[in-house]
Amino acid sequence: MSVPANPSVGAPSRKGHAIAWLIITFVLILLFTASPFIMSLGGGGLASALGCDGSMQIRSPCMAMGSDVSQTLTTMIYMGYLGFVTIPVGEFLLMIWAVIACVVALVGWRRRRRAAA
Repeated sequence: MSVPANPSVGAPSRKGHAIAWLIITFVLILLFTASPFIMSLGGGGLASALGCDGSMQIRSPCMAMGSDVSQTLTTMIYMGYLGFVTIPVGEFLLMIWAVIACVVALVGWRRRRRAAA
């Protein structure tokens, strides 16, 4: 007596792949959108931790491990202005992501409905 093989046992479902890709792209879009602010706050926090003035431009030498990092910290602080570009682009990407997520949900709903009938 042979038992028919069930190909769906042990194989990852296509629904799981779609949801995983949606989650991964959502996180990447959020990181892309927030990265200038993360960098700017990190630069300001690092300048404060090193005892330098955390204003927009660090003019005095800011020493870290024997080298001057004032120009690097200034660049990191000014990266916050890149948010004027990444926020609108991120909003647009999130709108596209939401449409794709709705399509994936609708296709899954229709498949479940068709399978139940």
